[in-house]
Amino acid sequence: MRVHNVQIYQTKEDVPEKYLESIFKLIQASDREYQPFGTAKLEFYRKIWKVPELSWVRNLRFIGTDENDEIVGYAWLGWNIKFDNLEQCWHYIHLKDDDAKEYNRTAMFKEIVRNLPEQIKSMYAWHLDETKQEKFYDKFNKKQAYEELLFIADLEKQDLDSVSLEAQNQREKALEKGYDIIFVEGVDYRGHVEDYSKFVKLIECVWNDMPTEELTEENTKLTVERYDEQCKHNQMNFETFLAYIAIEKETKDPVGITVSVIGKYQPHVAWQWETGVLHEHRGNGLGLALKYRMLEKLLKIPDVKYWSTGSASVNVYMHRINEILGYKKWNSEIVYEFTKEELNGFIKSL
Repeated sequence: MRVHNVQIYQTKEDVPEKYLESIFKLIQASDREYQPFGTAKLEFYRKIWKVPELSWVRNLRFIGTDENDEIVGYAWLGWNIKFDNLEQCWHYIHLKDDDAKEYNRTAMFKEIVRNLPEQIKSMYAWHLDETKQEKFYDKFNKKQAYEELLFIADLEKQDLDSVSLEAQNQREKALEKGYDIIFVEGVDYRGHVEDYSKFVKLIECVWNDMPTEELTEENTKLTVERYDEQCKHNQMNFETFLAYIAIEKETKDPVGITVSVIGKYQPHVAWQWETGVLHEHRGNGLGLALKYRMLEKLLKIPDVKYWSTGSASVNVYMHRINEILGYKKWNSEIVYEFTKEELNGFIKSL
């Protein structure tokens, strides 16, 4: 079924309710490729659709329908309107898996490019390296800008006793070097650190220290208010937040962190989020100590069977830690960055 018409909506609330279930099914189908341990039930997608947008992000939503007004494609385009990276945007296209899929991707992509905001100068796009799907963006003949290696740890193959022993060993090493490691459940970090502004600065540094390879994105400008809004937003998407924070005992400052989240509709999967240590405190084994404590915690949660993470292909330090913790690479995500000029020239050639 080919795209006959593309409708564009400024907000989620503008999208007609009659299309929602079809949209959720398309997104779920796309997630199957990214989630080899099984996707969430449709109820999860219904839930996150109702989560309010972040105040500094804008999105356009594109609905591609056939002659019978049946959805065959759904896409979104997002960009920041405040803080940082105001000239860049990102997008994703979800398509019905049939013989017209490649045609429909081209049709949806053209509409996205035609509707880029005036201030946008570049756009990100990505696909899995090992995939049965068509690699549409390879048609640009452009060098990739970034590669994210994707890892999964099968927690049922881990031994809790030996992990607990090593986690305690790593914690004792940290203590000897002047650091404590504390646990926080939820996102009430204010109740566990003396200076919350320093904690937010730690998060900002961790985010900005993540390798971006050839991507041209600016550093994140993270204020306390922005981070609080982000935490509230995250809580609406996921239910369980687990964090270990490294604290310098002398100053009581937070200097390292690792965070995992678990959702109600995929209780068998823990998603590893940020892990990082401030530059001046590296070389003390804190990264490994933090993640060992997290592994121990996850092994004590009966429903959790898999631990998913990703890291830049150039981040060899984190790759070594992942290997020690039992992670196995299962795929890579290839990211491209296209200038607006390249995009406009490309759609003219299609």
